[in-house]
Amino acid sequence: IRHARTDAINRIKKTEHVSEDEKKHAEKDVQKLHDDHLKLVDAAVKAKEAEIMEV
Repeated sequence: IRHARTDAINRIKKTEHVSEDEKKHAEKDVQKLHDDHLKLVDAAVKAKEAEIMEV
């Protein structure tokens, strides 16, 4: 997930014909998606750990 975020941000920075404000907004969107998906992964890991500990 972090590697995908880094790739996306690097592509945004290299994009031409886009204003700096739009680039910053896109970077914030990518960061928000990254954070949201990390929360989902953490929740899945915790659920799986709880399931394993039941057995």
